[in-house]
Amino acid sequence: MNQVAVFLRLKGFFDEAIEVLHALSWGDETYDAGSYAFELGLCYEAKGDLQQALHYLRIAFKENPHVPGRLESVRRLENALGQPSIFG
Repeated sequence: MNQVAVFLRLKGFFDEAIEVLHALSWGDETYDAGSYAFELGLCYEAKGDLQQALHYLRIAFKENPHVPGRLESVRRLENALGQPSIFG
């Protein structure tokens, strides 16, 4: 189902992708080791909700900081929002 959410995001169906990702992660505070949180962050960023995007991208990084691109995504949005980095 995660691939369905990715497909929906890539096709521009952000709200539908968000619905799928929330359903997949229901009850899982790690958002499947951050992979669902990362996709949620990308969806919210594409919708222009940068604060919500940053929230999920921070979860993704916290849950699995070694995945390439996660820290860069967090820093990109922190810079866009003028927020200091919480990860140093």
